Amino acid sequence: LLVAPFLNVPLSDLAAGSGAYLGSWEFNSSIFALVQTAFGRTVASAAAAGGVGALVVWLTFRRGDILAHVPIVLGTPLVLGPTFFPWYICWVLPFACIFPNVTLPAATFLLLSTWLYTWREPVGLTARIPEFALMYATGIAEWLIRRWSSRQASPSDSP
Repeated sequence: LLVAPFLNVPLSDLAAGSGAYLGSWEFNSSIFALVQTAFGRTVASAAAAGGVGALVVWLTFRRGDILAHVPIVLGTPLVLGPTFFPWYICWVLPFACIFPNVTLPAATFLLLSTWLYTWREPVGLTARIPEFALMYATGIAEWLIRRWSSRQASPSDSP
């Protein structure tokens, strides 16, 4: 019943929107924009797809809580992909309730800054630097603190 309205639409028409989205859209990206600026869109697209694919393969064989992998798999395309609209973080934000952290709520508020610099007209990559630098710095700091805390909490090997 869900696909019934689309049964009489040619597949080429259905794929046209996805093709345009993947082929030419770019909004508020960070890593993708840097790679695209340096090497072109084709390389950036291949690197993003390869990065997401490699992460999924790595997490598939990694032991641990599979539920903890879900926000990583959902969040990686946002960070590596060509578009990062602020509402996209809604896919990942609920996991901040399951796995308390600072980075996801901070990213939510930082991504709202997108509307400050696109209010009248789009701007280049430079305007995104504070937004993403703070988001990545928060994530890296949180990861380092958790890593350091877990090492401090583990039993020492000394007698």
